Amino acid sequence: MKLIGNELDKIGDEIYNLAQILEDSESKKILATIKLYLDVVEDKIDDLEV
Repeated sequence: MKLIGNELDKIGDEIYNLAQILEDSESKKILATIKLYLDVVEDKIDDLEV
């Protein structure tokens, strides 16, 4: 499970990097939404580990 969490962190970092590059505000909103969903998945995985 820790490996999955680490990979999700990497994905989150890449989403953040993409958002910094993009100039289109709509694209940034989409990436922000994806990041929020990713955070929820990460929290659910953390809950499974307990």
